[in-house]
Amino acid sequence: FVFVFNRETGETLCPVVELAVPASDMPGEQTWPTQPFPLKPPPFARQKFTADDLSPFIGEQEKATLRKEIQEARNEGLFTPPGLTNTVEMPGNNGGANFGGAAIDPASGTLYVVSKDLPAMLKLELTPDRPAALSGSPAERGKAVYDTNCRLCHQADLNGRPPAVPSLADASARFTREQLDGVVSHGRGLMPAFPKLSAEERDLLIGYLFHPEGAEHSTAPAQEKSQTTRDPASLHYRSGFGFMFTSSGLPAIAPPWTSLTAYDLNEGTIKWKIPLGEVPELVDKGFKDTGSHFPKVAPVVTAGGLIFTGTRDRKVRALDAQTGKVLWEATLDAALEGMPAVYEANGREYIVFCAAAQATTFTHNVPGHAALQAPIPGAYVAFALPETPQAQATIQK
Repeated sequence: FVFVFNRETGETLCPVVELAVPASDMPGEQTWPTQPFPLKPPPFARQKFTADDLSPFIGEQEKATLRKEIQEARNEGLFTPPGLTNTVEMPGNNGGANFGGAAIDPASGTLYVVSKDLPAMLKLELTPDRPAALSGSPAERGKAVYDTNCRLCHQADLNGRPPAVPSLADASARFTREQLDGVVSHGRGLMPAFPKLSAEERDLLIGYLFHPEGAEHSTAPAQEKSQTTRDPASLHYRSGFGFMFTSSGLPAIAPPWTSLTAYDLNEGTIKWKIPLGEVPELVDKGFKDTGSHFPKVAPVVTAGGLIFTGTRDRKVRALDAQTGKVLWEATLDAALEGMPAVYEANGREYIVFCAAAQATTFTHNVPGHAALQAPIPGAYVAFALPETPQAQATIQK
């Protein structure tokens, strides 16, 4: 949503109403019965996901499985609270405005918002009481570290949910100990870092991943099972990210997966909306206008009427601020992240991008063996207008 307020008084400049939203069915949890919804401007992100919205890039067998999963899940739209059964979340905890952010042209009152659509399927489970077992064999202690920190996403059998969550069942064949230690300590791709784990805990965890046969598998840690006898209101729950990627690595929802929306804030309307970015492998097959499935670059708008932005397809783009038409693009050596910086030095205008992210494709978009081995050619890349006044005048024209 876009909410518009008077910056000095907080008064809403576009009407906002309180509407009823779904209630939580979790013990001890009370959700507020309403949430604010702006009547204007229209939303920039899709806010529902049903079986009818599944992507055309999914095989029939997988589509049938996803359709059944969605139809059996709780799915009441925005603000549906997660519970002990599957719950559809849309635009998803990695969707909406998220990293993309927004840019504003104060002269025209135009707002430009980058947004991403990626549904998630959430399911709560009990949070373990303690981070790891303090007794038992090294393999059992390592499994306790895994159960507490990793099992929620990578599953009890280590098989994960590829491609969003890679399998760790054959970790010893795909990674070195140093690689795994680095990913656990610092994170990689979609995986967050676990800086609170001690060196001993990381060593136990990696030992277990390399030799899981040394510990007995279970569907839930003993400390979680013991919590069922406690007061329900005192229990704490957690959920994995639940990103709904298909086996190809593409989002389960039909494209566009990333959009750029231009708002006329004077009227509270959408001026134009376009897919932003592309998936190179799909373009090669003739499928355009899908939008990138991993945008992490915020837009900037210039007084000259240009929008500069980029996506994980490694392309920098300049768009016409009035229409969204791509006027210029350049391909860099690495994927882009963050907000570009526009500045002037010695009468010459520059724009700098941070190209230091892992480029993602629909066949390789998660932290895995190749991603760990291939260094990212990270760099700050600056573009500038030509130095001669005559050339500048020609470009501006």
